[in-house]
Amino acid sequence: VFPMEYSDIKEQHRTLWGEDVFGTLAIGGEHLRFLAEHEVRSRVLRLQALYLERAGDPPRLRQILLDSLKTFLTLMRHLLRLQGKSGVQNYAEILSLFEQHFQLSFPEMHRLIGIRQGKDWPHEPATEFFREYLEDVQRFVALIDGLPQ
Repeated sequence: VFPMEYSDIKEQHRTLWGEDVFGTLAIGGEHLRFLAEHEVRSRVLRLQALYLERAGDPPRLRQILLDSLKTFLTLMRHLLRLQGKSGVQNYAEILSLFEQHFQLSFPEMHRLIGIRQGKDWPHEPATEFFREYLEDVQRFVALIDGLPQ
């Protein structure tokens, strides 16, 4: 029911006493893939709705971009686990490993990671940045669609 959460627990837990129930827990890849597809499509719809509400408010639109990035990177981390690559927690490392493994590029996500780390926002309008970011997200959706069921 909660494959991402159980996957996180399984990878990061420590048993202090008693039986290690999470160490032997089997998490089906099909469940993780299905949830990732559901989450990414839900987030895309939400991003589009927020854009319609906030396109005239550039500071708020920028914050929406930053807030959404974490969700997509978390989904990438879980999809990497499906591919047998675990232990990566840093956002920049997750994105780079994901790009290498799936042979894709997500330049706007890299730019947002840089902004989270203190770089300035680009001088382009927030609506243009949003459009380019949405192209990254759509590549991510297409990748998930192509994963085996």
